[in-house]
Amino acid sequence: MISGINGDSSGLNIVGEKITVTGDTTFIGKNFMDGAIIKNASIGSAQIADASITNAKISNLDVNKLSGNVSSFIQSNWNGKYGSTTINSTGMTVNSGGVITDFMNSGMKLTMAGESIGGIGVQGMTVKPNTYQGLTFWLDGNAEYMAWAARNNGDTSMNPVIQMSWYRSNSAPTGAYAGFNFDDDVIFNQGINVPGISKAKLGFTTKTFNGFNYPYFGDSRLQAGLAYGSGYTYLISGTTYYNLTRVIKALDNLGAVKIPSVINSDGTVKTWFNVTL
Repeated sequence: MISGINGDSSGLNIVGEKITVTGDTTFIGKNFMDGAIIKNASIGSAQIADASITNAKISNLDVNKLSGNVSSFIQSNWNGKYGSTTINSTGMTVNSGGVITDFMNSGMKLTMAGESIGGIGVQGMTVKPNTYQGLTFWLDGNAEYMAWAARNNGDTSMNPVIQMSWYRSNSAPTGAYAGFNFDDDVIFNQGINVPGISKAKLGFTTKTFNGFNYPYFGDSRLQAGLAYGSGYTYLISGTTYYNLTRVIKALDNLGAVKIPSVINSDGTVKTWFNVTL
């Protein structure tokens, strides 16, 4: 034993095939272990120059201390484990099997059956500043329609029922028309602009007269239009309400009539129009 211990003023050297140290042991200074196998260790602070760790359980990892191409490491491992979701330099792609969703720099794009459908994203406008932008729901050139739909109240499994839709001129299904289709109640709380230079707006509201409320359609200032109800149609001019239905009924089936166009001073008719009612 004594021959295996060599010591001098420069240090101590213990040589043996198997050395067992029991009890609390304190190492002060730099300690070098060549081929050490540590079953259970509590290390307050460690600097490992080159290590091959087969299985490590790290309870708290400071990711700010990671070096190297961290993005490539995360991307390659993520894409390899989660094949339905891939990350690349332009965004992220989610493939659910039937629909592919691409998250791009301008928003989200949807693809189905190998055909680009459309998406949702931000968009500016030409001849406008860079800060002029908004949210766009867009349909790609290969897709036929876009719609807003809802399930019935309380239902969470059936196919949503289309409530408002837009179809191309060559792809509207039976019962629908090209352009916008509304399949539920619609209310207009403000006047409706019309094409052209007219400043007047169309209005849809309620007019009350003769003690009843009637749906009204006409000028948004409510001075000229039509009102409907109780089996009659009323022509509105200012504050006067004409029963248009009674007028039409009175003229109906009169047959051939003559309507004076010029009347002489003696009260005789000089010229007239021949009208068949």
